[in-house]
Amino acid sequence: KDDKLAVLDKAILYLRVVHMVDFYNGSQFTNEDEMPNKIGVFHIRGPCESSVSKTTLQDVNDWNKQLGEKLQLILDEIRGVTISEEEANDVGLKTEEEAVEEFVKLNTEEQGPGKFHCPLSGKKFKGSEFVRKHIFNKHAEKVEGVKKDAIFWNKYVQDPRRPMDPLVP
Repeated sequence: KDDKLAVLDKAILYLRVVHMVDFYNGSQFTNEDEMPNKIGVFHIRGPCESSVSKTTLQDVNDWNKQLGEKLQLILDEIRGVTISEEEANDVGLKTEEEAVEEFVKLNTEEQGPGKFHCPLSGKKFKGSEFVRKHIFNKHAEKVEGVKKDAIFWNKYVQDPRRPMDPLVP
């Protein structure tokens, strides 16, 4: 039993030092200073006093379940696991093409029949297709920015650990 506990302590220390994972808290940090419960270089297990403990078997099972869920999220993140495509679409996943089309629509103003305007530069055109061509030629850096924003948004949407409202059963 002591050999197993020694192996467990080494594994927990490895997770903490190399991957900044606080095993007992079920959290991962970017550096040691952010970890709320510093255990130092060594983690020494204290004596088990089961006769004094008021912890029930149900408490232990609940804690194990919660810890398992937290650690699974960390493992999924390391493996690159994301949420399902259906759930991502429900949240608001969008393609780069959709984002660019929306940007072009927002920056194509019709001022009358056959009169279009680009609010980015103030130029006037005879057709919306000319405004579109103008945006891609003269405002390419803004179009690239829209694409990057779409990629950033999609990564946020697909992140299983993103901040979100609590789920109501």
